This record gives sequence, C-alpha cells and structure tokens, in this order.
Amino acid sequence: MSSLGSIPLKDGAEPADADRWRAPSDRNLTDRTLSGTLMDHHATWPLSEGPAPGAVPAPLPRDEANRLRALYALDILDTAVEPGFDDVAAVAAAVCGTPSALVSLIDADRQWFKATVGLELDATETDRDSAFCAHTILHDHVMEVPDTLEDDRFATNPLVLSGPRIRFYAGAPLVTSSGHALGSLCVIDSAPQRLDDHQRAALEGLARIVVGKIEARRTERILQRLTSSLMALSRLHDASQATAAAAAIVRINRELLDADGVTLLLSEDPVAGRYRSFGASTAAAIADQVRGASTDVASSAAIARVVSTAEPLYIGDAAASDLVDPALVARFDVGSILYVPVVGQDGVVGVLVTWWDTPRPVLGGASRDAAVLLAVEAGTTLARLHALAILRRDADTDPLTGLANRRACLAELGQLPPDSAVIIVDLDHFKAVNDTYGHQAGDRLLERFAAHLREATRRGDVVARWGGEEFLVVLPGGGVPGAAMLTRLRVACRAADLGATFSAGLAVTAPDETAEEAVGRADEALYHAKAQGRDRDVIAPSPMVGPNGQRIP
Repeated sequence: MSSLGSIPLKDGAEPADADRWRAPSDRNLTDRTLSGTLMDHHATWPLSEGPAPGAVPAPLPRDEANRLRALYALDILDTAVEPGFDDVAAVAAAVCGTPSALVSLIDADRQWFKATVGLELDATETDRDSAFCAHTILHDHVMEVPDTLEDDRFATNPLVLSGPRIRFYAGAPLVTSSGHALGSLCVIDSAPQRLDDHQRAALEGLARIVVGKIEARRTERILQRLTSSLMALSRLHDASQATAAAAAIVRINRELLDADGVTLLLSEDPVAGRYRSFGASTAAAIADQVRGASTDVASSAAIARVVSTAEPLYIGDAAASDLVDPALVARFDVGSILYVPVVGQDGVVGVLVTWWDTPRPVLGGASRDAAVLLAVEAGTTLARLHALAILRRDADTDPLTGLANRRACLAELGQLPPDSAVIIVDLDHFKAVNDTYGHQAGDRLLERFAAHLREATRRGDVVARWGGEEFLVVLPGGGVPGAAMLTRLRVACRAADLGATFSAGLAVTAPDETAEEAVGRADEALYHAKAQGRDRDVIAPSPMVGPNGQRIP
C-alpha cells in the first residue's frame, strides 16, 4: 500500500521494526491538547505520554543523541512567534497549493511548531509518535504522502482518521550545516494530491531558508555572548588574573562552540616548541588528564602546522587524519578538532584546541569566527597580563639581589599572625668594604649574602632587601625557628668564607600587633646588637601590657 517504497531511508536510520529505546527527555509533557482548524474540519490533537492509538512511531535516527544536541544548541525550542518563519511557511503553502503549512521541530518526545499557517492552534506542540515530521527527518529529500489512507505508516494515524483528517502531506527536512535534521517545513491538506517537480524543489529551497534563519539566530546569539565575553577579558588589568583569564577563555569557547572539550596550550619552551595546557574545560572524567598536559610540535603535526602558518586548522574526522595523533583520538574520544593559533607580539605563543566527540564534516562559519576572535583576544589579554606581571616584578624586585624590595615587602606583610618572627639583618662594616675594595666588591657581597638568606629560609617566608646593607626576614608563625634560622645563616656564611659578619635584631609578634610595630621592635633590637659590638643577635623583649590589656609604648 505504501506510495513511498522507492524513497530510501536517510543514512543511519533504523528499520521500522528496530528496537526504539530512547533516552528520557528532560522536557516532561503534561496532559494537554492541541486544537486546530484545517479548512472546514475542527479537531483536537491529543498529547499523551505514550504512542497515540493507531499511530506508527517513526524509528529513531542512529545519530539521535547528536541530533538532539544540535537542536538544543540552537536554543530555538519554546521561543516566541517570529514573523519571518510564518512568512516562509505562507510561501510554501502558496507554492504547493495547500491551505496549511508548518515549521516543525522534532524534540525527544514531542513535535514543536515554530510557525503555523492556515491553522488555528491553542497549543504549539503534539506528541512525537503521531508526528509525520518524525518520519521526514529520516529522509534526505522531500517526503511526500499523496494519500495517507494508502500509506501503511499513516493509514491508522489519529490525525488521519479524526481531528484534522490529514489526507495529503509533504515535508522537506530541515538539515543544518552540520548535517543534522532538526524537523521539517511541511504542507498539508484534507484532500489527496501530488506535488510536481518544481513544487518539490521549491519546498526544499524554502526549507534551506528556514535553516538559514535558525542558524542566523544562533550566530547573532554567539556574537552577543562573544562581545560581552571579549569586553570582560579586556577589563582584566591585574597580573594575578592570568590564570583566571585562561580559565574564562576555555570555558567561553566551549560554551560558544557547544564543544566536548577545550584546552589552551601556551608555549613553555619556544626553542623546543613545547606547549603546556594552561587551562582546560572538559568532562570531569578527563579533566585531570588534560589539565597540565604538555605536547610539542615534533609529536603533533597539526600543532606544527598551526604554529608555522599562524592559521586555524579544522579537521572534521580526526581518526582519519594523518595530522592528529591516534593516541590523542583514543585517549580523549576525539571526533572533530579545531586548532586556532594564539598570536602574541613574538608570533604564535599558544594554540586554542577545541574538540567534539563525534565527527562533524563542517564547522559553521559563525563558530569558527567566534573561536578565532576568542583566540585573538586570548593572545592580547595574556600578553597584556604578562607585560603587567613583568612591570610588577620589576617594580617589586631589587635589581641587584633579586629579592623583594622594601615597597613589595610592606605591601605583603599586612597583619602578621601571633608568634611570627620579624628579623632585620645588617652587614657589619659594609661601608668599609665599599671604601676599601670598591662598589663592585660591595655589590658581589650583597648578592652572595642574599643567596645565603634564601637558602636559610623556608618556602613561604618573606625575604627582602630592606635598604642599603639591611635585609628583612619574616617567618610567619615561626618565633622559635627565627633564632634557628639565624644560626643556620651564620654557619653558612662562615663556611662560605663570606668575608663579612652581620648583626641581627629579632622580634616575635604579639597578639594584635601590627607588622609595622614588630618591625620597629626588631629595628631597636638591631641597634642594641650593633651597640654591643656587632656580629651578634639580639631578641627584642615582648611588648609591655597594661592592666587594661593595652600595649604600653
């Protein structure tokens, strides 16, 4: 009885008797009805949780999960009426000589209408099992049913036997640039008929216009989000925000491109061509494997090409490409992959890598442009933050010893925890060294002493050149270890034959004492160490406390 026996199913469609298990949709339907008027027929279209009585549900496409993902990424379901879509549907009805036309999108368990012409509807959806358009998405071209009563798939459909009593249907699949059929542009009538070749071609052309309008909506949304994201990145002016900037770049790129994973590779060794993941946004299961991973141009032909040409590279089928490491494809389940160079002042400084689990023959122009723009801003932002970091380092670092300077040290100290050691160290008779041996010898002495200070302190301790031949050391929460550190320092200086001695004043912070007050007590202790003959340490007495608990100056 079927009038469509010669029309092949679209590649990947399952036979009608195949198992039709489908993932549960997060769009739960409640009992509703869809009322419509078709010519002189008035009908109520039932919405049910299961198959409509008499309906023959269409088999699911083999790529159903990816098809739904593509549909949801377009963010068009349940949106308001837009005249542009109604206009296309009206033209389709006029061209095909039918009273009604619809733009229908097939969700996991429903058929939702973006546009309707010639129908008065109280709702905008019906169940998927009775939807003609659920069959249309299995075809590459127009699916035409000249007489529904003569087609086994629809002869018992409730929309044929009652309700709108559809006798003629023709639908052109709405196929995106990535190859996913979202739904159809269809025309219907209550009397049997046939389209001619020109009408079928026109219906397919109009379907392409609908797809263009749907993807244009996404392009506009991408550009809006990209613009706001780029503005946010441009406002980052703190050198400490480099890590946050990298995290934002990969997160934004993954959201904009609806990708399965994104990593930002930055150069850690320009000579060797080695790159390390500086930020990643992936599924939780592989996040630790991606974060911090490194690669080099010698082991990745794709990265080598992007670095040498400074041009983006998109590979639709990663498994079939000689440019992509097979181990990478297997490890991270890569279907398609996009490499975009991150260009700084010195050329390519990194690569923004985006991948999808399933192959995508074509990457939409808007998505590609968004990734390129984001990579450009990544290069600009990270270069700016790197320059700021250099400026901050230069402003906060003593150029001779490489230690923090007085300004940086004061900014870092703040409120110290109780029982912290604050030590001021002074090289004895340093002026005599300069006067006798010259300033170059004095500079070498300062450099060597600073190196011994670093070795004698712990990670997390503050070591700074306080000024001239004075150094400041702060051991947070380390009052007792402070004396031990000075002992280690003296032993090291004697063993290295430094050629100079030093005096030190140590103060242990009291509760609620500020860093400035503790430094003042350490400075006074240093004065007493010098007065007692130098080459010794003096520990400042604890602050005196009055009856009211206040420290006495």
